[in-house]
Amino acid sequence: MAVLEEQPESIEDFAFKSEIISFLPKSSQNDIIYENCFEIVRSILYGESIYDDLLKSNEVIEKLSCKLKEKKKSLKRKTRETKPKVYWLLSKEFNREKIVLQVGLAGIYNEDDLAKIFGFELGKREYHFYLNDELLCVFRRTLNGKYKTDWFSGGSIEWDGTDSIPNTYVQSEGDKYPVHDFIQQVPNLSEPSLWVKYNEEEWRLVKSNGTSYSEAAVIFPEDWSVEVFTSKTRIFDHEVNWLEFEGEITLSNKEYSKTYYCDVKSFDWTIITQKPAWMLRANMPVVMKKPTVLIYDETGKKLPSGEFRINIRKRKSFEEWQNINVQNRIGIGCYDLKIERDGIVAYDHFYSIGDFTINTLSESIDEAKITVQSGQFLFTIQKSHLFEMETEGHNIFYLRRNQEENKAPKAIKATIKESRNRSLFFEFESPLRGIGIIGREGELIPTNRTLHIQNLSGLRIISNSNTETRLTIKSALKNDVKIIKTLKSSFEPLNSIHEDILHQFYLADPMNHENKVMLELSADSNTLTYEVAGFSSFLDPLSNSRVNITGSSENETELVAIPLGTLAEHIDLIPLSREEDEYSIPQYEFTNQFIVISSGNNVGEVMPRYFNTGEDFVGPKKWERVELYHNELLENSFEHESWKVLNKYFAICLSEKIPFTTFDQITSFGRSSSVAAKAFLFLGYKSKDKEEFIQKVVPRLELELGICFHWIIREDWEVAINSVIDFLKNEAWFKQLSELNLIDEAQLSDDVLWFITNYFSNSDFPEVMNYVFTGRSAVRQAISHSRIRDLRERLGERVLRELPNNIPRTNQSYGIPVREHESVSLLIYAPIAAAESISGEQKDYPIWGGDDFRKVIRRNIQYAQYLAPEFYKEVLLHTLQKI
Repeated sequence: MAVLEEQPESIEDFAFKSEIISFLPKSSQNDIIYENCFEIVRSILYGESIYDDLLKSNEVIEKLSCKLKEKKKSLKRKTRETKPKVYWLLSKEFNREKIVLQVGLAGIYNEDDLAKIFGFELGKREYHFYLNDELLCVFRRTLNGKYKTDWFSGGSIEWDGTDSIPNTYVQSEGDKYPVHDFIQQVPNLSEPSLWVKYNEEEWRLVKSNGTSYSEAAVIFPEDWSVEVFTSKTRIFDHEVNWLEFEGEITLSNKEYSKTYYCDVKSFDWTIITQKPAWMLRANMPVVMKKPTVLIYDETGKKLPSGEFRINIRKRKSFEEWQNINVQNRIGIGCYDLKIERDGIVAYDHFYSIGDFTINTLSESIDEAKITVQSGQFLFTIQKSHLFEMETEGHNIFYLRRNQEENKAPKAIKATIKESRNRSLFFEFESPLRGIGIIGREGELIPTNRTLHIQNLSGLRIISNSNTETRLTIKSALKNDVKIIKTLKSSFEPLNSIHEDILHQFYLADPMNHENKVMLELSADSNTLTYEVAGFSSFLDPLSNSRVNITGSSENETELVAIPLGTLAEHIDLIPLSREEDEYSIPQYEFTNQFIVISSGNNVGEVMPRYFNTGEDFVGPKKWERVELYHNELLENSFEHESWKVLNKYFAICLSEKIPFTTFDQITSFGRSSSVAAKAFLFLGYKSKDKEEFIQKVVPRLELELGICFHWIIREDWEVAINSVIDFLKNEAWFKQLSELNLIDEAQLSDDVLWFITNYFSNSDFPEVMNYVFTGRSAVRQAISHSRIRDLRERLGERVLRELPNNIPRTNQSYGIPVREHESVSLLIYAPIAAAESISGEQKDYPIWGGDDFRKVIRRNIQYAQYLAPEFYKEVLLHTLQKI
């Protein structure tokens, strides 16, 4: 009940509140219980039925469920503060002390709340959130305009033992935005620190010296003491003391004493940093002038200025504390910060660097030259085995990379110190950079090493900041379609171009081991080329039913077989038996044909491969199978076995993360507008998460199959809608609910139309949806010479020279001056062809079906939309208006 009243948006909204978790016995204060509570409460808050069966499985649980649902009716919607919950957790794992950073982000944010976290206005569809160049999560705009959090690292990262505050930033559409003050604290084992219990085996670091918990613990180094017995432990080679206490405890060293409190009103704070762009990480908040400090209560609510007092003074000086509000300006160096609220005093510190700056005079992968405007600071670059350093005067530094090390430093570590004050330890972007790709530890990746789509995390593209660097992404087998980018950052995570790599990978058959994507980096006269494979391992047949694995997969790889050419009831994941390095496909009477894939911990790593365990089997060719399956789907209703088989294979592709084109049944529905419309609605209605189907699954289908659902002929939509409604009306669940007057055909129709309206909305084609339903197009401005010239200028000659030559044939140009702009004829004719398909006007040169050449045409139309989405839309709507 307490969790329900909290109305949590993440586990962290209640898991760190002693007044809530204290209702649980100690043995139940753990992640599993917290997650179960969260999921059940969220389902009740949002009226979801996903746990109804579970809640009815036991009389006691059912009564509790009823009480929770009744309580929900009286709750007033809680407005939650947007301050992200970022915590350090100390845990014991295999008798080893470990500290991890736990990032508590909500599952859904509205645009304003997410903008407050980022510190800038939003407007783009996706934002990739990085922590120390590792992709943490992606925020994707949902159909209702909010942003959904998709995790990539599980939200926790192990502490590396350094005292530098992690660097956080966001990337979207090639642009990079720093996210300041997301993390302001790191564990410091050389100073005392306060911890509270998170569960039986984990403790959370508290920033303040007071907590609302009734018991807590302190960790402190050997040079601090306390007048009670303590235990000792070792964390990151630091011998430290551990003391659990209630009430209050005072620690002392030769100079100071610190008191920590339990059962008090705790508070948190943020020092708004003013870190310059060239500085990556530092061991404390950095400012260039008097800082702003925000104070929050234990719930994360910002406190008004009258409820606290903030004083500052130079670090470890004997000066009087000065109220920060009466200070117009401050000097340089390290300052202590003292915060007082309700008798509780907390301390922090920050570093004022004034106008200190570092400028790069020259840069290359082997040597670089920087100049430092240090003022009164003593500036020092920390020694490293990766480079040698020479100085010229007191402010010019030469760096030369150690050629014996196959590494380039990701960052240069340095310090500044003012008088006898404390030093600031920080990192700045390494000027030792050329063009290339480096690994997580700075190792230079050789061009003869094959990279893998699943293992891009930690890899970065490096380039010179003073030279334009171009990245060309192309298929090794279908290189007429190229993606050309100008890099905007000197250090670009390879994960940021993951979608572009996939786009090129699916131009060719993903089940062809020669299918690779080439990454070509060019700057001045230098060019480096890397290759990226779709899979890290491959299956090597030893006989009809025996196989082994070649490549980089682990020894314990789990292989499963998926039956082909059989009924839906037989389609499942069948484990392969293993003896040493060989796997065996089991024998079955209902089929001899299988697709073998990796599963479990190695899902998606091994390239799927077809096997026939029979003798001398000769079946139809691939294009014949695809045509056969297409005709079955076209000619039969949704009750037919062919649709059940399609649904089974579709679900396997999603769960096992294998290409949709692994199965000819899925490939086949891209053969015609009619079947594509039916499959879209059928698979959408069968999906468990409707919104995810529209936002993530459909774009993946379009990418892999080389089609776009907005090309579907408007009359085919109508036929498909009626077909799926007729099918659903005959389903047992609909008949039962309609007899209870809980649903009718009108509601069913609305449910089906939801998929179409939200697809067009998510694809940014609401005007096309209006045309599909009404046959009328909004009045559009003519496509003029000046508009096309603007397009050509924006893309540039380099991109225009690389445009594919194969252009769709259309009935006419609809008043668009194509002849005068032949260099962009693909970008004009592609949306015209799409419009003629939508309207049903194109009879002689349809973009659906056909041979391999027509596949190329479809890919080129998609490429045209990718290159110039706004222009594509303008021409498409103009054409629909003219038809």
